[in-house]
Amino acid sequence: ISSKMKTCLRILFSIIVITTVGFLMLPPNRETSGLLKGGVGNLERRLPDAIILGVMKCGTITLGTILGMHPDIATPGWMEIKFFSYSWLYQKGVEYYQRLMPLARPDQLVLVKSPFVFQSPNISITLQRHVDTLPDAKVILVVKNPIDRVVSD
Repeated sequence: ISSKMKTCLRILFSIIVITTVGFLMLPPNRETSGLLKGGVGNLERRLPDAIILGVMKCGTITLGTILGMHPDIATPGWMEIKFFSYSWLYQKGVEYYQRLMPLARPDQLVLVKSPFVFQSPNISITLQRHVDTLPDAKVILVVKNPIDRVVSD
């Protein structure tokens, strides 16, 4: 198992433990999350290491918010970045997308949520944009029973 995967598993386990015992931790300010450990010298904006995809009403924002509470994960202040969903945003280029990322230490995982993927008129184009731009990113796919989704709407 790679060191990043070990870190992901450790983070996920610690979040499960925290939520099981009912401990609530407020998320850090996303622009200063790197200050919590390691200072400001090595902070940079880089493309995501992991991206959350999911259908509507399945808890993707909650998942991203909870994961973003961990000091080894950097998330943008607003989890949903619609870069891949709209052609006019995607045409601005990867440099534009990278400027939307949080400041992160080299040892932090950068995590974002990509909304509207499964609601877009052409899902294959939206997913291909993800693959072209983030070929090495890990994908967290969250789904929900369609009947439960109807009830929650």
